[in-house]
Amino acid sequence: MNFEGKILIIDDEVDICEQLSGLLNDRGYSVKYRISSEEGIKEFKKDSYSLVILDIWLNNSKFDGFQTLEKIKELNESVPIIMISGHGNIETAVNSIKKGAYDFIEKPFDGDLLIFKVSKALENYDLKNKVNNLYQFKNNNYIANSEASKKVLKSLNKISK
Repeated sequence: MNFEGKILIIDDEVDICEQLSGLLNDRGYSVKYRISSEEGIKEFKKDSYSLVILDIWLNNSKFDGFQTLEKIKELNESVPIIMISGHGNIETAVNSIKKGAYDFIEKPFDGDLLIFKVSKALENYDLKNKVNNLYQFKNNNYIANSEASKKVLKSLNKISK
């Protein structure tokens, strides 16, 4: 399933950004990249993204990857963020997840693994949005006069849980 969504890549290495963009574009994803934390946060504020792929070590940036992760989560806590690093270890991966990242991938990355994780992150994001929409629908206190409408609302209340 290829979820229709925009992906933002934030990495200080242009060749990594282009490699990731090419790989994701080939799979039908819409991708933009920025090479600093400042540019990435500015772009994230400007447009709506369904996923961010974020390098932990951002050279020549105001913020490192963890600080950028926090800034993005302040703007939209539900967007999944996949952290990437060429200097990763288990501790780095665990710290990424603890700080709110959806997942972690070590550079150099396997293209198939990356596509799999991107796909799962976007599916998860889509499902969470659908659940939130159902929850909002459930809490709008709709009035149902007919028996058919009452049955529909009763069913919606059951499945929304």
